[in-house]
Amino acid sequence: MSKFISQRCWITNRLINTGQISRNECLQKHITRLGAHIHAIKALNPTWKIEAKYINKSSNSQDYIYKLINRDEILENIDKNLQKIGA
Repeated sequence: MSKFISQRCWITNRLINTGQISRNECLQKHITRLGAHIHAIKALNPTWKIEAKYINKSSNSQDYIYKLINRDEILENIDKNLQKIGA
């Protein structure tokens, strides 16, 4: 598995599990192309609604986060698909 695919899997799992991911969080894991990964994830999952915005962490610190807006809907669809296959 390539480094970029494993990074993309980690980002995808983070979006599903927590509903958001930040640029600084990725930089701590040596992932520097978060925007490109988000673009590719959205291309593979066109029903995903991902919002991006700056947040103030303190008076002199900002972070850029991507938030999965329709996370609950996605989780419901995953559960339905798992039930269909008997998992």
